[in-house]
Amino acid sequence: MQRLEIKVEHPSGTTSHHYIAPANWDEMTKYHLLAWAKVIGTNMTIVRAKRFLFILMFRIPKLNAATIPLSQLNQQVHRVNFLFKRNRLQKWLIPSIYHFCLKYYGPKNQLANLTVEEYKLTELCYEQYQNTKNIEYINTLVAILYRPRRYFNIDNDIRCSLTNYGYIKRAKRFKNLSLKLRYAIYLNYEGCHNFIIDNNPDVFNMSGSKVSVQKQLTPWSKIIESAAGGKFGTMKETKSSNLHEFLSELGSRIREQREYERVHGK
Repeated sequence: MQRLEIKVEHPSGTTSHHYIAPANWDEMTKYHLLAWAKVIGTNMTIVRAKRFLFILMFRIPKLNAATIPLSQLNQQVHRVNFLFKRNRLQKWLIPSIYHFCLKYYGPKNQLANLTVEEYKLTELCYEQYQNTKNIEYINTLVAILYRPRRYFNIDNDIRCSLTNYGYIKRAKRFKNLSLKLRYAIYLNYEGCHNFIIDNNPDVFNMSGSKVSVQKQLTPWSKIIESAAGGKFGTMKETKSSNLHEFLSELGSRIREQREYERVHGK
């Protein structure tokens, strides 16, 4: 965490106020995520957004923030620069949400309990929002990720099984959630999305932080179909496989194929 001291002048003297804020993605909390979403979801300029985020991230009260000269504020905004770089937020910071007294549960860190089919659907929503900026895709993304809890046959996922009828119905309900909350969930998903890409370079054909900007949608249905069989079983069993196990196995197959082609030629 990074620390900040602000000295406020009073007629009776000077008082010091101390504040802390995250210095990187791993130190973010739910509060910081919601504050980030509140600012990023506006049409502010980057300079103005950094100023607001600096105040919000350090939780500086309005009265104390008003005493900071603009020149000094501009010198301090570099402390939130990481929020304007590649989103690497892999912790899931909003474990549950409420809607009309009903509680819905989200995924685990790094989307660890998503199935292949769930990821196909969430990626479709994510990519469609990237291309269109239509908020309906975020509503659907939230509806896929957040589901009521199950009370029987709980394995590594407390959420009930995903159904088309269920998430379509929830997407309509979740229109009433605050835009800040929905956008925060989108940003949290984006961080996990980037983590998955960076952690599986063979599958996504990427390396490091270089991101391929593509307007075309990823053909997940074809990828899943081509991987079905063998370890993953039938098409239905493949779709219900754990996402991270699926990507790990798929990466191994790709590396084995590349090694075979290197040794024997294509």
